Amino acid sequence: MRNKSILFFGWYFYPKVGGAETILLSQARELVSRGYKVSVIASVLDNNDECDQEIFGIKIFRRSYIDSRLPQNPQVIQQDLSMIINKIKPGIFHFHNGSYPSGAPDKSIGVKTILEIFQIVKKLGVPIIEHAHNAQLKDPEVTRPLRNLPWDYLICVSNFVRQEWEKLGTNAKQLRVIHNGIDWQLFSTATPEISITKYMGLNTTVLFSPARLFSLTTGKLNKQKNLKLVFDALGILIKKKIENFVFISIFNEVYGSKISTTAKQLIDTIIKEKDLNGKVKFIHIISPDKMPGFYAGADIVCVPSLYETFGLMYLEAMAAGKVVIASNTGGPKEYIRNNENGFFVNPTDAQELANLLSNLIQNRDRLQKVGHQAKIDAKKYSIKKMVDELEKIYVELL
Repeated sequence: MRNKSILFFGWYFYPKVGGAETILLSQARELVSRGYKVSVIASVLDNNDECDQEIFGIKIFRRSYIDSRLPQNPQVIQQDLSMIINKIKPGIFHFHNGSYPSGAPDKSIGVKTILEIFQIVKKLGVPIIEHAHNAQLKDPEVTRPLRNLPWDYLICVSNFVRQEWEKLGTNAKQLRVIHNGIDWQLFSTATPEISITKYMGLNTTVLFSPARLFSLTTGKLNKQKNLKLVFDALGILIKKKIENFVFISIFNEVYGSKISTTAKQLIDTIIKEKDLNGKVKFIHIISPDKMPGFYAGADIVCVPSLYETFGLMYLEAMAAGKVVIASNTGGPKEYIRNNENGFFVNPTDAQELANLLSNLIQNRDRLQKVGHQAKIDAKKYSIKKMVDELEKIYVELL
């Protein structure tokens, strides 16, 4: 393959945190280590300044028009994106969630932006890959124009995503499933982060949720991550006089914004209703670099999402040797085996989750046994294996 210049697209990029952002960063860094010239075009950071910068050997173009919340000027996109492409001469343009605008209630705005970008790249003759992290379960009609694009390759992060795309219909020329990969060594050898060590102890089980507590779009309690079910289950434990636990969650970027007061009042009300005062601890924001240390300090990672297209957080926790609790839906079913390397619960049954937590909190041997198997199984999902499969597609397209 002659041209080893790859241009990625991401709605967000490091230091913004999330599953798609983590995978994009992992792929980019691994490709740099293999001699590729890697660039990323992404949205601006919180200071709203457009800039060109380099991190980890990756060239980053931060642009204000990579924003799914606001209408964009097609002429501005045309001029700037054409300049970037002519400058770096990519052999591949690789979207991450280019088929699903994020961060805005009205997906039609982002749809127009992606359609414009797609046509610009297509006219310049660069092969286009869409890396689909989303199963299009919400707003499928609004995003139909993006599914109908003639992507040269559609990469799905799980068989679940592929099946949903095939049900909805797509004009992608080729489809392939490439499961997400992790840096197993990083998570398996991490030591507990100081912010979590204060809660660790022989008689305390640390429950951790790396999922965003509040939706970045609405500011309300994150429905998809189903954290209300967790609070309901913890309330049941308190009623059963099982109190030797602490639940740690992340406020994320919503905390500190205009809606932070409303969000804080909401969560305070839930804690009071469930008699969880002192049992729930919140952390403002966790840097991606510190996440391995938080997994290391936890005993159980509990996120019974309504669905997950892959669920990278579970795999990261498993690599750290932790017990994961997920819902029996979506992508996690492809690598979690119930009662062997993790657990599934019904995403609508708080009593079932409470029963499972009760058993695990009172059975340290079971925690260690399942966590040990999880650590072994997570090793099968490596960044190297993921990028090996990615390179095959690059070679095929070029």
